[in-house]
Amino acid sequence: MCKKITPLFLFLVLGMLINTGCIREEEVETEEPVINPFMQYYNWRQAAPPVGKRQSDRRKLAWWNPYVDVNTKDIWPQMETSIQARNLTTTVLVLDALFEEGYGIINEDFWGGITFLLPDISTYQALSEFFEIWIKGTTGRIHIDIGSISEDLNANGLIDTEDRPVSGFTVGNGLLEQEEDVGLDGCPDEFEDGMGGSLLWDTNGDGIIDDDERKRADDDGDGLVDEDPVAVADSIYAGLYHYDRIYDGLRVPSEWLADSNDPNGDNFLNTQASNPAYSGNRNDNINGTEGNSKIQEGSYPDTEDLDGLGGIYPEVLNNYFTYSFQLDPNQPDFDPTLMIEATEYSDGTPTGWRLFRIPLTNFMLEGEKTASWDNVKHFRLWIDGLDGPQSDDGLNARIQIAGIEFGSNE
Repeated sequence: MCKKITPLFLFLVLGMLINTGCIREEEVETEEPVINPFMQYYNWRQAAPPVGKRQSDRRKLAWWNPYVDVNTKDIWPQMETSIQARNLTTTVLVLDALFEEGYGIINEDFWGGITFLLPDISTYQALSEFFEIWIKGTTGRIHIDIGSISEDLNANGLIDTEDRPVSGFTVGNGLLEQEEDVGLDGCPDEFEDGMGGSLLWDTNGDGIIDDDERKRADDDGDGLVDEDPVAVADSIYAGLYHYDRIYDGLRVPSEWLADSNDPNGDNFLNTQASNPAYSGNRNDNINGTEGNSKIQEGSYPDTEDLDGLGGIYPEVLNNYFTYSFQLDPNQPDFDPTLMIEATEYSDGTPTGWRLFRIPLTNFMLEGEKTASWDNVKHFRLWIDGLDGPQSDDGLNARIQIAGIEFGSNE
């Protein structure tokens, strides 16, 4: 029996090209390298809470690509590389857990995750038998969710978006106006409450807090603006207060915040790209949705609407396959049978990169529990199980990923 690897990303790329008419199906064979979209940080979005996890236990997770790609032989020393093969370097996806930032002591229930939208071509997964992932990092527990996953990040029942409704309509124009680049929380820094929501404010400048603006300030999604004193909230709702007099809501104390000038921590900054001479190895704010219009992938309104179907209500269906595994070999729940390879340099020194292979039969159903492998839409990676202190570089964990594939045996 021989192992046949069928990379999901190859299907993704070829499928998109075939569907758009850029190539014909009989022309799919090529010697050109295929870019793995899973490894491009801008293809991922912050994840909605998994089934069984609380929004209040979400902590900051930064995901990014190193400004300079990793030397391929630092991952797979025995691989043959060349300029002609265009494989001298490899794009790596870095996940940095900053769970203590602004919160103090952490516990293993805290989590952070990201979601990837799969195109229709992902139905080829029905032909696969196992899932593989190359990982560098030995801290935390990795969770893999594949199927239909809620888009609603804060469980408020609305599609949070920077695209403000056009006059007379319930949706925006799909274009990012300069004043709209305030982030998914819907408000600039001075109105952020430090809990991921906004204090009541007049977003359209008409002097009245209307229903849409009231919903934006409902941090816990219970339909009430109970973050403000009842009398103040009622008065605001009745239009008795002008928008510049409504800062009576509760705000997280500034001493709890990592940055009191950015209470919700959503400001964009690509530290490495803005300063190539930067000698550090962090890029904590590259996923910020406020002020990210300066980059190409941020030149459209940030939105929870991952599939672009529009409307004002998000898809909230949770119906997916899930599997989790421990990265720390010293933990009792570490499963050595999943780790099928650990690469080494020629002198026997470990590279730190390990290959984990999970049979698809090991995945369990979650949510509605009717998911099928021939109809999956989202891919979510999230981590938890972090209860130790920050490392010397200020991180609670760093997990690097060099490859995600689905495969089969023949």
